Amino acid sequence: MSGQLLPAALQAGVESAGDASVAYLVDIGSRNVGVASSQAATSSFTSSGVVIGSVDFGTNSGGYALRVSSQVLPVMWGSSRASDSLPGSGWVALGAQQSGSGYELLWKNTQNGGYAAWTLNSSAAFVNGRSVTLSEIRTLESQVSIDIDGDGSVGTPSSGDPFTTRSTIGSVDFGTNSGGYALRVS
Repeated sequence: MSGQLLPAALQAGVESAGDASVAYLVDIGSRNVGVASSQAATSSFTSSGVVIGSVDFGTNSGGYALRVSSQVLPVMWGSSRASDSLPGSGWVALGAQQSGSGYELLWKNTQNGGYAAWTLNSSAAFVNGRSVTLSEIRTLESQVSIDIDGDGSVGTPSSGDPFTTRSTIGSVDFGTNSGGYALRVS
């Protein structure tokens, strides 16, 4: 409202409480109130340490957030904040990157080892989602030189990656390594 002259019957203001700022406009004659709120919360942002390009992924008092330059954007899923418990079912956010005019937020499911990506708009609100392969995560790791999946290496682990044999048929060992299921041919 700064710089604007308001009719005598209107009052405007901004109130702050913790991380929230609320701007309001009151029409005294009709007693109508217009309210807009903002979750700036730049002071309470805690980085996860995963910074891809100009996007710093972390949390603030309400859940997951992105910090781009000095602006903190709460990650929204519908009308709720995405957090450790939302969307639920073992999903944990890993990091985010700029994608077109919005962002892409990468997720890992701790229960089944799957990966997903959310497309977020420029305000960090969910637009849509898709499954992502471990190979895609590792390709992105190689591009940005960051261990996104938490396996201790950037990109595809070296051939020295420990292999645990689960079963052998002929000359093929079926087993696992840090990337999941794997085959080793003798």
